[in-house]
Amino acid sequence: MIDSFLQENSQQFPKEELEIIESWKQFIRGEFFIERFLKKYTIFIGNENVYGVLALYESFEEALPYVRLPYYTKALLLPFKGKIIYDGILEGYNISFGRGIRSDLKEEYMTAKQNGRIIESFEPVKRVEKKKPSKDWRPIIDEISLEVKKFKSSSGAPPIQSPAFSLAKASIEFTKTAVNTPDDLDELWKSLKRVERAIRKAETTLFRAGDY
Repeated sequence: MIDSFLQENSQQFPKEELEIIESWKQFIRGEFFIERFLKKYTIFIGNENVYGVLALYESFEEALPYVRLPYYTKALLLPFKGKIIYDGILEGYNISFGRGIRSDLKEEYMTAKQNGRIIESFEPVKRVEKKKPSKDWRPIIDEISLEVKKFKSSSGAPPIQSPAFSLAKASIEFTKTAVNTPDDLDELWKSLKRVERAIRKAETTLFRAGDY
């Protein structure tokens, strides 16, 4: 249908508009969860992907004023000038979702956001990493680390002091790892587990004290 329309061009559309229509061959049709409304776009989750979709004349939030998110719908997504729009029709389902599904969808969105995997265009995009100059926290972290290493619970000190000191040391080591080698996930997990162990020791001490 698109090829036939383009060939006939009975409306005498200019080349630029014909190229937009031809790009619609890349449409994606399916069932999606509308997970949240953002100022930039609305989050659609489906086809194992997270999409940032623009509305047409009014925002999705205005078009769906009484909808409780997540909203389950059939939709057809289209490319438009480097963005993603829809064809103007949403076939929704009157379904309420429990906390588990809402949490899963939120986590799927947050994971895509954190890793830069929200699809905002169907066009091939050359990723240019823009590295913003960030503050070098290493001197401050190293200084704090040296001070924290001096923490030592003395005889007669409150019982909670020792696990609190251990937690402080584990936390600063985790922070050092996050600052120095943020891409070393294995080391980050190991460091985080040491923090978790220190927290459990502190909890045990508090339980023994009878505060809980």
